[in-house]
Amino acid sequence: SAAAATATATGAMGYGSVELPARPPRTVQVAEADGEQDAVHRRPAFRVFCAAWVALLLALSAVFTRQPQAAVPGRGELRGEAAAPVEGSAWPANPDPFSTVNPVDLGFQQALRDEVTAPGRIFGDVRHGAASGTPLPTNAWYQNLLMHDISGRFNAVENKANTIPYLLDTAVKDVGRAQGEDEDPTAGTTSNGLRIHYPNLLASATVVQLAYDEPAALQLGSAEAVKEQIVAASAPPNELSVTLEWAAEAVAGAVMRAPIVRGMAYVTMEYEMLSPLVSGQMVPAGAPLLDGRVPLKCSVDSQSRAPKAKAAGTAKEFVELHFMQSDYTWLVFLSEPARVACSQSPPDAENQFFRMQTLDAMRTGVVRVALANNCTTGTNPTHCAPDATGTGRDQTKHAALLRKHRTMYPTGDAKVQFTFPVRDSEVEDLTLAFDWAPRHMNSSMESLLKATPPAALHTLDDVVEPLMYALPHHMDDMVWTVGSSNAVSKFGCLRSIHGYSCPVSGGRWTMSNTVHGVSFSAPRSINRDMRAAIEQAVRDEIDYDVDENYRRGAGDTYFAGKQLAKLGRIIIIADEIGFDSRKVREAAQRLAKRAEIWLNGEAEAPLLFDGYWGGLVSCGCDFDEAAGACTNRYPVCPALTNAGNNFGHGYYNDHHFHYGYHIYAAAVASRFLPEWGKKHFEHVLAMIRDIANPSLSDKFFHTWRHKDWFLGSSWASGIAPIQGHPYPNGRNQESSSEAVASYEAVALYGSTMAEIFGGTPWGLPEIPANPKSATVAQKIRDLGRLLLSTEIRSAKRYWHVVQGKFDAPYDSIYPSEYQPYAVGMLWSIMAQFQTWFGSAPFLVYGIQMVPNTPTMELLLEPEWLEELLPDFKTSCDADPMCTEQGWKLLYFLAQAAVGNTTAAWAGLDEIPDAAYLTPGGNGHSRANSLYWIATRPLTPAEEH
Repeated sequence: SAAAATATATGAMGYGSVELPARPPRTVQVAEADGEQDAVHRRPAFRVFCAAWVALLLALSAVFTRQPQAAVPGRGELRGEAAAPVEGSAWPANPDPFSTVNPVDLGFQQALRDEVTAPGRIFGDVRHGAASGTPLPTNAWYQNLLMHDISGRFNAVENKANTIPYLLDTAVKDVGRAQGEDEDPTAGTTSNGLRIHYPNLLASATVVQLAYDEPAALQLGSAEAVKEQIVAASAPPNELSVTLEWAAEAVAGAVMRAPIVRGMAYVTMEYEMLSPLVSGQMVPAGAPLLDGRVPLKCSVDSQSRAPKAKAAGTAKEFVELHFMQSDYTWLVFLSEPARVACSQSPPDAENQFFRMQTLDAMRTGVVRVALANNCTTGTNPTHCAPDATGTGRDQTKHAALLRKHRTMYPTGDAKVQFTFPVRDSEVEDLTLAFDWAPRHMNSSMESLLKATPPAALHTLDDVVEPLMYALPHHMDDMVWTVGSSNAVSKFGCLRSIHGYSCPVSGGRWTMSNTVHGVSFSAPRSINRDMRAAIEQAVRDEIDYDVDENYRRGAGDTYFAGKQLAKLGRIIIIADEIGFDSRKVREAAQRLAKRAEIWLNGEAEAPLLFDGYWGGLVSCGCDFDEAAGACTNRYPVCPALTNAGNNFGHGYYNDHHFHYGYHIYAAAVASRFLPEWGKKHFEHVLAMIRDIANPSLSDKFFHTWRHKDWFLGSSWASGIAPIQGHPYPNGRNQESSSEAVASYEAVALYGSTMAEIFGGTPWGLPEIPANPKSATVAQKIRDLGRLLLSTEIRSAKRYWHVVQGKFDAPYDSIYPSEYQPYAVGMLWSIMAQFQTWFGSAPFLVYGIQMVPNTPTMELLLEPEWLEELLPDFKTSCDADPMCTEQGWKLLYFLAQAAVGNTTAAWAGLDEIPDAAYLTPGGNGHSRANSLYWIATRPLTPAEEH
């Protein structure tokens, strides 16, 4: 890409795997691996003997002491089966849906899609999505793997996912086909498994990007011909994983299956009646080593690629491969002893290849692949330190760690769980857990583990724990838990796009988080010296109304939502200062009417229910500026065929941004007009279900549309292509603050409706209570708080760049070459100082600060704002557009947040009234801007 070329041209560095010093925080440290396998790995009988004795002793102890036993996680909890709710938990493994109402029954028309934008054949039997009761993901971290191009192909280089640490794709290469085999008529469309890329990090002054050498990839597939991959029906896509499956062309019932799990330290393939094949486009530097000791002789032939059986050898546990050109050393682990053979091209061949396969099909087996060293001899200038070329890197301890944990792998049953405390308070500690649902790669051992009593299994955690990679924010808050050590290793840490990532052993990660309360008002009262100016601003703006076309629902949902939320903030502030109650109510009625046009199906560009993917999408508007109206009417819907219409809303781009504003407006309208809120509850729930549905039992909306629970933040991009292909840099999100605001809106709406359905809203006349709906609203509130807190945490980590804030090297997220104080757009494999609408610093910083609500106080840290303010000001002063379009307003609001309220207050006078009507300023009001400044904490000088 152009960004990668820029990074390279400016002298970017590559970063490889490193051994880091001991980490100081509260994580548990893994003991040094010594390269020896635990004897229990090789002695199942001894393991069962020990387990039986432990179980017997525990049972005898319970009999003689007659004391209740501490709760120990059972095998079901480790395997991903639904666990019983913990006391105080609001969320079991699959919570009840917020609603089961079909959006069509609420008046939303059906979206009509063509084959290009409908789910592709990769979804197999569930490709009809919500129409068949199975809503499908649209914004998931792995989405590129599931997207087809304009011609229907799924196996281009753009179809890749960043699992951390590997980049995976299913792109087709001919290394798996022997000379003389018939050409596949679908060549270029059918893959033979997964290609595994180990990336390096490039950094420049404004771009950080993962890159990789395509010929260095290792492919894990099958020696037999297989059909095109589909999403495995046995393991539906979820928050942490997607499982792909390839069925054999000629062998009935034969299949290979790959659980692709976020953070996996190995790439895993399950086989049923197929022969595993490992192939590549480079030749080994020497003979592959069976079990790290016995050389395997490969047949060398530039014509025939079929390995010769007479040169086969037996690998009991693994094969070590070192490739000459890449200097990579890979470990290939087998679930059972197997006879393997290999072939390769001559080292000087123009088209190099390597191919290693088992000579017999695995009845039920597993192969796992992991990179043990990316600088084995020191010949790779990308991954080896510049001053260490020719010496190689000693990764013995990391390789030993990989061998030790090779047997347990995460599965497609992995899930996210969270537990709220029993109490209900403004600030709460919450437990977030990733259950990797681990499985043993040896089927007989897996059966033994299933038969092992839970208490005995707990005593053998050091044997059965899988190895995964964690990001900095995981390691900050990871804690030991019963049944999972969650120990962080300093061996094998690497530089990812999200900072240093380190291996962690544990089948169930547990992390502590803090969730905060939400409020329409600031956490402190208005500065009395500034109150009069706010009152005047409210007096000037209380009659504000949205643009005329938005009153008819003609136009985009984004700017319409911003204007609705703007009016909502004016109403809240007017009420707080005790403004004329009649005028406040009139404004609330106006807001309700404007919000309702998007809910009742009467908009010129109506919202539609998409029964293909399962979501609420815009029909779109071909807007005629002269007429001030849409030239199209449903069922002609440009947003479903043009990814540029309404910011790609019909392709699921930015739904949380758009609907967040609408939900906020509905919360304000409901607060002042409870009966309106009750009447439109299900309609607003449709928006909430679209962006924040937590339940698999909701058959109309996919779960957690935007949220990447592993990263903690959201992905804004949906299924929109670029020039007919998936975006090559993967998923993206621009405005971290608008993502935060969307979940703030969900929490506020839930809190508001809980009060209304509880029957006693804010001193208004008592209305009939509805306990069932009140419970749903409380869950919406809590869900919003959870999404909000995790979004804030990751936005601070991965969008805000504060030099020297954290202890290096663990917590320095971006390399020192990256100079700005913020990331403008975060992609799956790239971070850049850029927005969709420009690269001026004031645009990049500004889009990370909107909208201006009380919750932004939790997001916008003063130390971060202190660092970026000079750059913001210099950029703004150099371009009149900054002031004219309202971006400078955000500079003054940031100035107030660091304590300089006097200068910020005076600075607002520079902002012309017209700026509040421009694309950059039309979500702001003067009243809300003054309110923000007037409710900042007092400085020590002001306090005295």
